[in-house]
Formats: sequence, structure tokens, C-alpha cells
Amino acid sequence: NTKNRPLYDVQRVSALKKVRGKDPGAGNSWDEYPFASTFEGGADADVQAAPVSEQSRQAVKHRTFYRDNRMRMGDPFFVRVIP
Repeated sequence: NTKNRPLYDVQRVSALKKVRGKDPGAGNSWDEYPFASTFEGGADADVQAAPVSEQSRQAVKHRTFYRDNRMRMGDPFFVRVIP
């Protein structure tokens, strides 16, 4: 959702400050939770290394969920974490 993009960018940059200069390892990049695309994301997010392929699939799922459910910034939704 392009109208939410500026907040996403701010949230992601804020979350990733804590790992700046650290290497996530081969085939990985830094991933944060809560998501940068939510109000809860940002400086207090937990940041962990995750496989780039997994993050790419997750990004598609997020965009599809937001689009299909006509989600706008601030709309509540439930996240179920499945290990």
C-alpha cells in the first residue's frame, strides 16, 4: 500500500538501527517483528536474521493480505504465530 510506505520506511530504519553494521549471515537479511508496516513496529521491534527467500514469501503474503482485506493504516488485525 503506497500511502503507508513512508511509515514503513521510518519503522524499518528505526528497527534496524540496533543491528547496523552486523552481518545477518549468508543468505539472510534482517527481519523485524512487529512488522514495520504496523504502528507497533519500529524501534522496539525484535530483529532477527531470517532467510531472504522466507522474507520474500512473507512480503508477498503481507501485501496480498493488506490488499485483499482493504486494510488501511490503523486498521486492527490479529496475528497468529505458527512455529
